[in-house]
Amino acid sequence: MNRVLEHIEQKKRELARLPLFAFVQDRGIEPRERLGFAPCLAPMTMGFADLMVFGLRDASSRDRLQQLLNAHTSVDDRHWEFFMRDLETLELNGSLAVVGSLKLLWGQHCAKTRQLIYKLMALVHAASPIMRLVILEIVEAAADVAFSRFRQVGREFTEQTGKPLFYFGAPHQDMEDEHEAMGEHGIRAMISSYAWAPAEEEHALALVDEVSASFAEMGADLLAYALKAREAGPLWPLVPARAAATGT
Repeated sequence: MNRVLEHIEQKKRELARLPLFAFVQDRGIEPRERLGFAPCLAPMTMGFADLMVFGLRDASSRDRLQQLLNAHTSVDDRHWEFFMRDLETLELNGSLAVVGSLKLLWGQHCAKTRQLIYKLMALVHAASPIMRLVILEIVEAAADVAFSRFRQVGREFTEQTGKPLFYFGAPHQDMEDEHEAMGEHGIRAMISSYAWAPAEEEHALALVDEVSASFAEMGADLLAYALKAREAGPLWPLVPARAAATGT
């Protein structure tokens, strides 16, 4: 394994220790509450489809690295459909006016999530195909950490309610597992076999640091929102606190 892949694995281990994932795995908390951050994940989930289509994809390119990217993006650009279904199942699709929805998604509590997708879009537009592969690989590493843990709480939710989850459940994680298998013969193989010039390698390592740091910041925001929503009620701050809702 070369330095770039080793660094990605190191950052993956660091991301696995984020407090968000300790919260998600706490069986002393109701599964629905552990997924209370879900509305704030919307900018990333919906923006991820745009990242695939408008950021990483270049159908006109004949570069073999770019063609590998194109094939990967064709698998990843529809994950938001699972997300939409789960918001319904988790009863997080309240009757919100457009203005209220915008206040929720563009509020300060979603700031780091929005900034992450903006950062990724900017980075891939400025990157060569090999650097795009590096960016995509650290994104996939972060996703594998997250959804392997989300699948656990999704399973618990289904056991309690009989209602399956797709984005936070097995179907989405199965797709991520397929990416892991593809990576052995695709993206990771290309990164491993690439003839890295010293300056290129250092730039790739810096990209991994930058992207993983942004994921960590998003994780802190998502945890803060989940804790607040647990106290004040789902879709906070757009709905009254639970006490107000009961008329007390």
